[in-house]
Amino acid sequence: MERFAFVMCAGFGLSAACCFLMYVRIRAGRFYPNRWLGVATSVTRRNGHVWEPAHKAAAPWILRAGVVALLASVLAGASLIAGAEDGLGWWLTIAGAATGAAAVLIFKIGAEGSALAAAGSGRD
Repeated sequence: MERFAFVMCAGFGLSAACCFLMYVRIRAGRFYPNRWLGVATSVTRRNGHVWEPAHKAAAPWILRAGVVALLASVLAGASLIAGAEDGLGWWLTIAGAATGAAAVLIFKIGAEGSALAAAGSGRD
């Protein structure tokens, strides 16, 4: 269970950092089309003119997902400190996993949905 908690702590921490980086670059107008970061749908990747307004619409959701992912990372880290095998540590691990799942859903549903709406399209 400790390995799982460590992977969650590192993974959600990295996800939070990526979300914050994307948010800052989107707000600065310096988030250009790329293969690695962003809302990756056929609509946003098809046209360079759609990329920017789609990501500006998704930016608040990306920030929310980053904050929730950071919370998941902190919970997983706290479970490592408390001892992830039993008692409080076990509950912190479960809470971190559930919070991390919420972060993924916030990004997937919120950010992607608002990006597609801004692009003027329905679901792919």
